[in-house]
Amino acid sequence: MNFARVYAARTKGARRLRGLLFKVRVWWCGGQAGRRLEIERGVLIRWRPHRNIQIADDVYLGQGVILDVPYPARLVVGDRAKIMHYSLVAASNAVIIEADVQIAESSSIRDSDHDVSIDAVMATAPLRADAVRIGRGAWVARGVAVLRGSQIGEGAVIGANAVVRGTIEPNAIAVGAPARVVKFRGE
Repeated sequence: MNFARVYAARTKGARRLRGLLFKVRVWWCGGQAGRRLEIERGVLIRWRPHRNIQIADDVYLGQGVILDVPYPARLVVGDRAKIMHYSLVAASNAVIIEADVQIAESSSIRDSDHDVSIDAVMATAPLRADAVRIGRGAWVARGVAVLRGSQIGEGAVIGANAVVRGTIEPNAIAVGAPARVVKFRGE
């Protein structure tokens, strides 16, 4: 017997069991969750799941992922998407993560921020929300912040610790704070 294979099979089985329990919880509350979900320990759904949560097949949620999606906000996670350890996905309006997207650890994806006008105290300032979309096959590297209204194109790569606010074109490689396109994949 190969100990590594046995261990890998048992841990994958545990992730799949947590995925099944997650699916039942989302489904019970009116949302959708697909097949073969793999969920690590410590995944937190901050609000009660609801009908505007749609998670497709073969999705992986890493340890400590937080889904902060109160009703009526919308969260869509496409087939084979991976959201790695200790990342946050917060939706007040809509966050759409398309198929085959890879989100590395400690990333933050949020579709809202506080109004910063001088008339409001920050603790009570109203939220402003605009939908966020991460296109098919994009890679969001470690520690990236994707902010309100961002649109990341299909196949784009966002470098580690970048801050995205706005539109990143398909197949672009963007780095920095604020993120700017430095070249395109295949150049």
